[in-house]
Amino acid sequence: MELSGLIGEKVVDILISMESEPYGFDCADCCLVLENNVVIGIPFDLDGDVWIRNENDLTGKHINNSQITDLLRGTTIVGLLCYEDEDRVFIELDNGNIITEITIAPQGTGRAGLWVYDSLTALEENKGKEYTRLETRN
Repeated sequence: MELSGLIGEKVVDILISMESEPYGFDCADCCLVLENNVVIGIPFDLDGDVWIRNENDLTGKHINNSQITDLLRGTTIVGLLCYEDEDRVFIELDNGNIITEITIAPQGTGRAGLWVYDSLTALEENKGKEYTRLETRN
């Protein structure tokens, strides 16, 4: 599936796995479960195909933050935004939230994991307006 095929897909669940190395790094792995039961990773960029994942591939401790997952379940993907200097794409949802993931961060900082911006304005205030947007389905 091409990345543009994600536009219009409904998110039914969020899977988050965390690992921590003492005095090292926190590592996170976040996946979205779509309505068609396809599990995807958060894309690296806007080129190429969707990163199809397997729920069993997630290592580490699975966490369930019901406040976040309840906020995002049932939303529809309406756009993908990519900053040149970021490791992952930002996924825009129909409820106005924008999500991405930070896969690795210094241990104990709380930076690794799923990041949720409550609006495009909040994202632009934090990251700027210099991004590429994909918002049409092929």
